[in-house]
Amino acid sequence: MNDTRLSRAGRAETADRPASSVRGSLGLVVLFVGVLLVVSYPVFALGVLLGAVGTVAVTRLSVAATDRRRSRGHAAGGRRRRTRGSRPE
Repeated sequence: MNDTRLSRAGRAETADRPASSVRGSLGLVVLFVGVLLVVSYPVFALGVLLGAVGTVAVTRLSVAATDRRRSRGHAAGGRRRRTRGSRPE
């Protein structure tokens, strides 16, 4: 029983450290590859960058629109549920 607790704690401790260091080194690799791309193929790099920015923008706008619709109760299911519950039988 004690062994499993220790191993779990050990795993949790070791899992935290590599995650942050891997994230940091991955960021450096991405930055390095990005710089190489911009230097060697500027037009291609610009296209990739614009594509990524456009994708993020469209995703955020669509999520915001969905949240707005849900919060105002425009969903058909929400309307139906409310009217049925308020009707006296």
